[in-house]
Amino acid sequence: MPQNQGLQQSALELIESIRDAVHRRCGATVSCADILAVATAHAVNQAGGPVIPIALGRRDSLEPAPGWAVATLPRPDADVTTLINAFGSKGLGGVDLVALSGAHTVGKTRCSAFADRTRSPNDAFTTGLAQACATDANRLQELDVISPERVLVVAAAVGLLVAAAAAVSAGSGGLSVYFHVESCPQLETIVRSNVDAAIRQNVRLTAGLLRVFFHDCFPQGCDASILLDNVLLSGPKSEQLEIPNQTLRPEALKLIDDIRGALSDACGGPTVSCADITTLATRDAVAASGGPLFDVPLGRRDGLAPASSNLVGTLPAPVFDVPTLLEAFSNRSLDTADLVALSGAHTVGRGHCPSFSDRLPPNADMDPALRQKLAAKCGKDPNAEQVLDVRTPNAFDNKYYLDLITKQGLFTSDQGLINHPATKRIATRFALNQAAFFDQFATSMLKMSQMDVLTGNDGEVRLNCALTNAAAGEGHAADA
Repeated sequence: MPQNQGLQQSALELIESIRDAVHRRCGATVSCADILAVATAHAVNQAGGPVIPIALGRRDSLEPAPGWAVATLPRPDADVTTLINAFGSKGLGGVDLVALSGAHTVGKTRCSAFADRTRSPNDAFTTGLAQACATDANRLQELDVISPERVLVVAAAVGLLVAAAAAVSAGSGGLSVYFHVESCPQLETIVRSNVDAAIRQNVRLTAGLLRVFFHDCFPQGCDASILLDNVLLSGPKSEQLEIPNQTLRPEALKLIDDIRGALSDACGGPTVSCADITTLATRDAVAASGGPLFDVPLGRRDGLAPASSNLVGTLPAPVFDVPTLLEAFSNRSLDTADLVALSGAHTVGRGHCPSFSDRLPPNADMDPALRQKLAAKCGKDPNAEQVLDVRTPNAFDNKYYLDLITKQGLFTSDQGLINHPATKRIATRFALNQAAFFDQFATSMLKMSQMDVLTGNDGEVRLNCALTNAAAGEGHAADA
């Protein structure tokens, strides 16, 4: 059809090549329609656009669209009224029209497509177009004259393959950004409003939530087992009693359960797991403190028992050197970039003197003035607290990495990142480029949030984040 004769052959071939790669890895399980949707969304993001969550599960058509249907495609010479009617016939509104037209920030077109704009040129721009087209009627003109060099990096085959393969794992028992759309449509609004209000009252909750999230996910996966309270349990002891977790902030734990109660009221019962709430609340706390906002797939189920002492013991300690950290992260399928980026969560929060006492001897690799100040503080109060980021302790930014460059990292596990050759380059890059840090932090948080999750019929959706439903049935109070 004439409307489609300008489609780029390379784009069509790319879809075919991705399909072949996905099918080799996963079998014929992903439709070309889904691959096209994921590839387009990924290309937009690679070109500098937003991250677009894509619902999956399309099936491929058995025959081409009839000519009359193709003819409904909006024409470049259509006026606004005609465009509004065309979009309206597809259930799309005026905002959709204007926003989708913004796709013309990339791409080129031939003179014939805008001939109506050059027949009677009335300004310098259209006059220039008319003159250029008169010289070469088949020339290509950028649709966006301000930033024509922006290139769609559609050929990021690895990223596309991963995104398309994710469609396979996001089956009925998997995770999806749309998991709660029908059961609890107000979910993200309620979580975000509660987190924002709480952080306005207590800025330390961002660090508190980050620590709860990390200490939950690292030992046995993101299953909200860290939230189980020993006072309410009748079986294994709570993870909160383990030494690494004894300084978790109670107000962070309370906020998660408060949000659970609000969601239960708004959505007609317990539909959202404490594990999903913990993930969303942590993501929103990071954004509220100045960090990146990113989409997270949902559908986790809550664990039925705490992690064992042995598993909690795998949590990285502040006294770890870089080789030990790398081994601990590798054991959880996290790489060097994940280690350096997730350590950047220490741009907010505080540590107690015992956690950095190994940094206080006179020969320690620390800024002398800071070392003397901390030695005096801890000498006066052995349980005193110290901010982890001496520059901007309440803002989620990249200043933590500048602290490391100036030998002002609080923990051995922090300072080592700028000293060890395996991590120095990444840490230095994050110190110089906050966008690079934010991008990798979002990627690493997504990776961690999907570690060993319970889905489908595994686990449960708790009635109270602090105890299992079985414990609630034994007589413990649990509000719906």
